[in-house]
Amino acid sequence: SSDLIIAGSCKTHNHNNRIVTKATPDSIILEVCDSITKQWSFDNKQVYIKNINSKDSIRNDFYWDPESSKWINYQKVEYAYDDKGNETSQTYYSFDNNSNLWVFSSKSEATYNNKGNRIWDTYYIWQTSSSKWVASVKTEFLYDHNGNDTLETLYIWGANFNKWIVSCKVESSYNATGNKILRVDYKLVQGSGLWEFICKYEYTYNEDNNLKSEKYYFWNPGIWENHSISEYDYNHKLISHYYHHQWLYSINNWFLDNKSTYYYKKTK
Repeated sequence: SSDLIIAGSCKTHNHNNRIVTKATPDSIILEVCDSITKQWSFDNKQVYIKNINSKDSIRNDFYWDPESSKWINYQKVEYAYDDKGNETSQTYYSFDNNSNLWVFSSKSEATYNNKGNRIWDTYYIWQTSSSKWVASVKTEFLYDHNGNDTLETLYIWGANFNKWIVSCKVESSYNATGNKILRVDYKLVQGSGLWEFICKYEYTYNEDNNLKSEKYYFWNPGIWENHSISEYDYNHKLISHYYHHQWLYSINNWFLDNKSTYYYKKTK
């Protein structure tokens, strides 16, 4: 196995901040470099506790407090699974500094078909006033005969109508090798029953079927407009470089606004 270190630079209008992400199977730590002082400092980290099946059981999220020079645990996530190993829920807690207790924040629940494909995701928000989980959003998934996710439909809970209301959908297409090559997002124009484009993604792959590029467009009524492109380089099937290009209308061309380099350190 390998630890992953991602060194990235993020250019803004007048800064060139650098970010380093250090990832192991049990933790992710983000460090940032101040563009003025050129000093590195911790920013945040995630620490995972595994269950007996080596799946995530608990994730603890911390932010770095420079005054106390300590990691502050502000959020945790608990994961649950069925007897087939499918993740059935994620429960989020936030830390209440007044009571020094963990309190519910939100949760998601998932159900699966007999092929192990996720068919429903339901998201809830914890309502403190009633001490109850309140439904918020749910997503329905449909698959083709190859098990590819071809249609996702998003519903929003309409409390005034006491029912789920269709809001958006995502349609996906795949090539002969099962790689996703197109994703199109739509929103339902309420009252008309008509679907309207939101955005779309086009994907390309290299000879090893690794994702090579992801191009994002947004819908400007009547025409698809360029927005951004993400590109990946590989070394022995591991990502070596990531590039993000933004479309600039002022120059009518692509502009490289983010580049990351990936380093891998062998562990046992």
